[in-house]
Amino acid sequence: MEKNNGFLSRLYWAVADEQAVFADGLNLGELYERSEETKTAESIFARALGELELGEKEDTLINLYYRGCTENEKQGFINGFKLGMMLTRETDMGPLPD
Repeated sequence: MEKNNGFLSRLYWAVADEQAVFADGLNLGELYERSEETKTAESIFARALGELELGEKEDTLINLYYRGCTENEKQGFINGFKLGMMLTRETDMGPLPD
């Protein structure tokens, strides 16, 4: 199963990559969207951190926070994809139509 995690990790980055929005073909970045709840939580965190007046330590904490968020988001994507594939097998839906 670990081999599939590498593929799913690359698929996550392909979907989450907002840098290649002008590439030819399907724009996978359009499939990636943060919820309003996520945007609100990030805003609250940034505001609370700014009020602490930590100076240079603030940048370190922000980097750690976003790294943790990204890794959790990627793991959620991988788990969701695996669950979707498992449900497809269990419901015997077969391959998706072209």
